[in-house]
Amino acid sequence: MFLHSIMQLLILYLMLLSFLSLDGKLQLLRNYKNLNERSLMNKSELIEAVAADAGITKAQADRVIKALTSAISAALKKGDSVAVLGFGTFKTSQRAARTGRNPQTGKELKIPSRKAPVFSAGKKLKDALN
Repeated sequence: MFLHSIMQLLILYLMLLSFLSLDGKLQLLRNYKNLNERSLMNKSELIEAVAADAGITKAQADRVIKALTSAISAALKKGDSVAVLGFGTFKTSQRAARTGRNPQTGKELKIPSRKAPVFSAGKKLKDALN
């Protein structure tokens, strides 16, 4: 099952990469490098950027992005890590249970342990931003 999910993710990633040249991928990153001027690139802007750079329709780009995020989410839910060479690694981190405080009443609360998604940027992504 794990191998099947990784193969699906790899196929989706290769599909996306086949539409984008290396220069295109780096240019896409450079176009949105300065996030201090922009607060956030939303999903529709990402779809537009991928579609324009890859020369595909927005509907095709939307399907690729949805499939990619779905595959990553499914792998993380199972506890697997997803490494995209040159881009980064998605994994989960276990947050320990802790005691918190209700800000309105000051009463102590027990916050249960939970899993949290973590992303570590790869070298090529870090280099593209500098």
